[in-house]
Amino acid sequence: MLRARSMMISLVAMIFLTGFSFAQMMAPKAPSMRGIWNPVIGAGAAYEMQAEKQTLSLEVAVVGKEKVDGADGYWLEMTSAAKGMEMVMKTLTAGGEVKRMIVQQGAEDPMEISLDMMRMMPKAMQPKGPGKDIRETAKLIGKESVAVPAGTFECDHYQDTEGGRTLDVWVSPDAPPYGMVKMTGPNTSIVLTRIIKNYQSKITKAPKKM
Repeated sequence: MLRARSMMISLVAMIFLTGFSFAQMMAPKAPSMRGIWNPVIGAGAAYEMQAEKQTLSLEVAVVGKEKVDGADGYWLEMTSAAKGMEMVMKTLTAGGEVKRMIVQQGAEDPMEISLDMMRMMPKAMQPKGPGKDIRETAKLIGKESVAVPAGTFECDHYQDTEGGRTLDVWVSPDAPPYGMVKMTGPNTSIVLTRIIKNYQSKITKAPKKM
């Protein structure tokens, strides 16, 4: 029971670190990932995120595909590292919903979170699938050349809002799976540091059921 409780606390921290919705009491709020979802198995990107004077590294990649109730489902893996802690979260999403979720903290064995347990989380902390296509909600500012640690990219510059905050997002098809090259907002910045090719999942053991 204590171990399950510890893993749940770690899971909440992971959901924050990877940019999904989270409890604000756990850490400063970072924006969710923005872009144009384009899943290609083995393709990914690495980022550096700064949120309210905290820095973390983040890797995002698609590691698999399978049918779920007749719909295409994709396994998205996110690895975050901050203050010496590495967390991996792997989710299977189909039809815009998370169907399975596996988490791994450091060298510990991976754990699969049941759907019932996910539903028991506060709504703001429940894992979600890829966000809406930025073209559906944001204003296109124009085309710009953007230099980041990963190189220089020709991007579409969008301006969007989240929680009353204005976010500027630069998107390129050369940065899968979201296309996000750079994002800036109040006290927040995310920049692309590396394009990942032939990404291999960091979760290699069969997960234990939680």
